[in-house]
Amino acid sequence: MKKKLKFEIMEYSLVRNEVTQTVMVDECPFYHVLSATKKERLIDEMQFGFIVKVTDLSMERKHNIFINGVEYQFYKATPAQMKKNEGYYIMKSFVDEVKKVEEIISVGLIKPSNNLLLQKPISINKDIIARWSLWFTGTYRTNINYLEDLIVVKDIDYSVFKNVKIFENGKLVDKDNFKIDVTAFDGAGIAGNGFFDKVRKNLGLSYVPAWITFRGSLASKGLLTNVNILQYLEDYHPEAKDENGNFTILDKWGTPRIVSDNSIIINESCMKWHKWVKSLEEYKELRKQYGYSEVCDVVYVAKFAKEKSKEIATTSYQMINMTSITADEYSELAEPTRNFLENVARFEKEAVLEFLKVIIDTDKQPQSDIEGENLEIEELADLKDVNKADKIQKLLTANFDHFINVAPVKKSLVDMLKKKRDFIASGKVFIKDSSFKVVAPDQLLFLDYCVAQTKAKNQLKSLNEVKGGLAPSQFYCKGEVGKRALIRYPLAHPQELSNEILVEAPMYDKYCNLNNEVLVYNQRGIEALSKSGQDFDGDLNLMTSNEIIMNGIIPPKDNRLFINTDDGKQGEYFLLNNENLTYCNLKVSGDLIGNLAMTSSTIGDICQTLEFSVGNKALSRAEIIKEKFGVDSYYALTEKQKVELNSYLNTIARLDYAPVEVQKKHIIDKFYRYEAKLCEGVRLQMASIDSPKLMLEIPKEELEAFTKGFENKPMFFIELPTKDCYTCANTRNELSTISRYMIREANNLKGFFEKQIGKAYSEDSPNTMANIFANAKFEVDSQKVMFLSNEIVKSYEQYIKDFNEMRRKEEIEIDDEGNKEWVSVYDDNDKKQIMDEINLKQRRFADSVYRFHTVEEVCVALNHFLSLAERKSSSKYSRFIIDFHWIALNHMLKANDTIEVLVEDESGVVNLFKPHKVVKRKVDAEVFFNNEISEQELQRLNREIKENDSQIRFRFNEGVNYIPDVVTIKQTATGVFVMDKDFTLGTLFREYIRPEYLGRTIVVGDKIIGKRSGTIKIKGIEV
Repeated sequence: MKKKLKFEIMEYSLVRNEVTQTVMVDECPFYHVLSATKKERLIDEMQFGFIVKVTDLSMERKHNIFINGVEYQFYKATPAQMKKNEGYYIMKSFVDEVKKVEEIISVGLIKPSNNLLLQKPISINKDIIARWSLWFTGTYRTNINYLEDLIVVKDIDYSVFKNVKIFENGKLVDKDNFKIDVTAFDGAGIAGNGFFDKVRKNLGLSYVPAWITFRGSLASKGLLTNVNILQYLEDYHPEAKDENGNFTILDKWGTPRIVSDNSIIINESCMKWHKWVKSLEEYKELRKQYGYSEVCDVVYVAKFAKEKSKEIATTSYQMINMTSITADEYSELAEPTRNFLENVARFEKEAVLEFLKVIIDTDKQPQSDIEGENLEIEELADLKDVNKADKIQKLLTANFDHFINVAPVKKSLVDMLKKKRDFIASGKVFIKDSSFKVVAPDQLLFLDYCVAQTKAKNQLKSLNEVKGGLAPSQFYCKGEVGKRALIRYPLAHPQELSNEILVEAPMYDKYCNLNNEVLVYNQRGIEALSKSGQDFDGDLNLMTSNEIIMNGIIPPKDNRLFINTDDGKQGEYFLLNNENLTYCNLKVSGDLIGNLAMTSSTIGDICQTLEFSVGNKALSRAEIIKEKFGVDSYYALTEKQKVELNSYLNTIARLDYAPVEVQKKHIIDKFYRYEAKLCEGVRLQMASIDSPKLMLEIPKEELEAFTKGFENKPMFFIELPTKDCYTCANTRNELSTISRYMIREANNLKGFFEKQIGKAYSEDSPNTMANIFANAKFEVDSQKVMFLSNEIVKSYEQYIKDFNEMRRKEEIEIDDEGNKEWVSVYDDNDKKQIMDEINLKQRRFADSVYRFHTVEEVCVALNHFLSLAERKSSSKYSRFIIDFHWIALNHMLKANDTIEVLVEDESGVVNLFKPHKVVKRKVDAEVFFNNEISEQELQRLNREIKENDSQIRFRFNEGVNYIPDVVTIKQTATGVFVMDKDFTLGTLFREYIRPEYLGRTIVVGDKIIGKRSGTIKIKGIEV
């Protein structure tokens, strides 16, 4: 698979007035266009000094800064950065270069002098800032021309009449037969098989993806799903052919477009600047003037489908908080996770390998995807854990019994295990038959609409006039039928969770090339709109068939959904100039979503607090105190009132041990009592999401009114691994019934871990890593390797020195009596920053090592390094090698032609839902372990090939006399072969065998085809 490039930029704090760290950013359209104008090739981990990410940014704090004597000034902040008070600064001397890039990407239309629409007041944040930010989306660049087969059709609405709830004059009111207008297919389009096959080739995938999210010309963004467009039109709309036998669709400008297997069909909602041109031809003419079509008019892929959907997902405190799940039900829900973690803590082989697989599979799954961001209202997946799990999984697969005793391996495993224990305390457990789905609108109805709109010559006003598609309340997901719970994050209201019906749909099986990772919504109802205005530009739903969760979903009161009629409001309009651009960019900043979501969670926690039954209502002790005595706390009661309270509590029924159905009824009733408050949370949350984009300021008094009385968050927040700011002082002084169980369960696990693990990850043997590299007996230049070994020793010694400095303690007096205590010199934030700097320093050294040395030379040098006098901290050099010399360690693993893998087997051990056992398998070590190569190593190899005019020669197999443009080199037990995909062309002559070629793809330059052999001049090596 193609690797996404990362680039290095500085981060600067405007409060501390200093560079705080170096951060990595993904490749994106902006950097590709910039590099094209500078005629420089982008390489992985390239350092950019012209742009700086700044923190603590505000309207008052946007002054110019100096870094190493160079002046930087404010550039812009993306909507995502605005929420975090961050933005970009650029070198003052580089301003003209950046403006040139903006003009090139927008073909000059971003300048009011070239665009009549920008010569009047506009929504600057929506029309300029939000669209500009698309250029900074982390994406894979392809060579697919976006415009070549593009068809942009008109947006279309449809109307639904429902009994709903809305806010009217600040009050929640019922509305009967209320007309709701919905934008159909919002943010999504389709593309043909040919297009998606091009995506496969460009991304280096072994399968054709079912969907992608993309960025393109004229501020295009959205979701594309894979559809057999031509086959569907042939079978259902033969009348859509023109006189030449081509299917044609009318685009939004009135131009007929030929439909092909490579077509991309989107609507106006996907092309944000569609009003800036009168046709695609006008844009193409402008592009000829500005040039750089090869980087501006190609498809950039932000995300793409996996081969199939995962089968395990995790719950969250947000989800649990918005259900009627009881403590007993949560206990049943959490039991598989609890048992599983106990087995991992015993370091049972099957359990450990499955744990690592689950970490890799589930921690990469986001739980929200609004504007392409993962919002910080949910504990975000720790990608460092995922990367660690990837490495540990490979080590333990190669030799479990050896590497499980390597200290850094075991410590990383234990750290991940402890984090999962903390998650249980906050409602995060593994659930089976569950996964995140990308939501898409009805693809076949979209094609029906395109044909109908073409027939109507773009005069069709409503999708209600078009027949076909999924019926109201129907959903489709390939291979899934029946009732499923659909959950959309972020969660502010129980209606974000709903039970829906998935139907069999043979037409969609036939004409849509989807996998079970795509959830198709009908375009006849309001199901998407009711989930906080969800659209289809890449939004995700968690889908599960878990009975406990489905039974815990709270139905809307009186079967009336809440509809936010405030959605779609516009902010202030301004003339576009530099002053207004900066003002609008910084006027609305800060993250409101997190606080709003946590307030909603607090309300949910209150609704789930079941202690006493009073007058057929469930009340907590605090609520009883408020009703009877008019005070907010037990501690505000007089002694006489406390006695009166205790006597009263002894006379009323407790709900802790009532039947589950009784508890659920009380929980649901409490949610209904807080209905208006929860709906207000949805309204404010939707406004806060759009706030930076539309420059909509939410009145402070509205926010204060919503959060008043709910300042103290659920007590289990103390247990959240990512929220260490919570204590008993700022959390509720009573536990909801379910929270009480969650914390008790986590504490039980904590005790088990401490007893089971103990000192399990103390120092490992000095020989644990040395034994691996002892087999590094490659033929290398001994003098060159000895020099390299000495450099590695220096690097390691610096690493230990820096590490010890970070952990340095000093003795200070702690009281007036002269008592002293050893305390760390650096606080946790300082330690994190220092550790980041240590890692960066070592990574740069390692990159230079692999740039100028072969991996065999590094392996021999590391063998010499490890064979030196025994070191006191053997775990440190194990960590040193795993973290910074993974390429060399991975290369040494190739000595294994047998690995241990986890497979499903009915006779195996059940750790989490399914039985598995560990089996030994023979593998092609070169292929299995050879997929690790750094960008620097690859560039060094290709540079050397070019300098030396490298070539390979091979003996043709009988009957072969051709050479394709691309070949792969495969090693087996019987030799090294040149392959055309799965077909063997011949055997590589021994003198042309190089380890770097094995398992690689070779791009063919000049070629000589002889009678019995072929010679290839190598143009380049690809992974």
